[in-house]
Amino acid sequence: MTDAVFDTTVFIDAYRGRAGAIARLDAAVNGRLLAAYSPVTAYEIWLRRMSRAEELVHASMLLALEEVPFTAVLARQVAAWLRALSRSQRLRLAADAMIAATATSLGATVYTRNPRDFQRFYPNVEAY
Repeated sequence: MTDAVFDTTVFIDAYRGRAGAIARLDAAVNGRLLAAYSPVTAYEIWLRRMSRAEELVHASMLLALEEVPFTAVLARQVAAWLRALSRSQRLRLAADAMIAATATSLGATVYTRNPRDFQRFYPNVEAY
């Protein structure tokens, strides 16, 4: 069973050398934490401009974890959460809601640098 779903910030901050993110990834790679990521996280990583070296680091980080498919059931949950929000809020929070839905489906904790937006949708969120 998966214990954790990593938000995009975990990967970016680990690459930048931030200790909390490195500790979470290290725990996952060494089997102390069963961690996964959403395809939305991969999308957000690859959307950023980066050097070839950074691309290789991110690719290796993603390979070390389980990718959890984003399904129509999860899409329905996300739509229910976002429906009551304004258009600008829906656009700003859609990716976080999709990652939160992924964690919800697993009963896992979301690890992120920015817990507030995730907690709008899912209470099991931890800052690293």
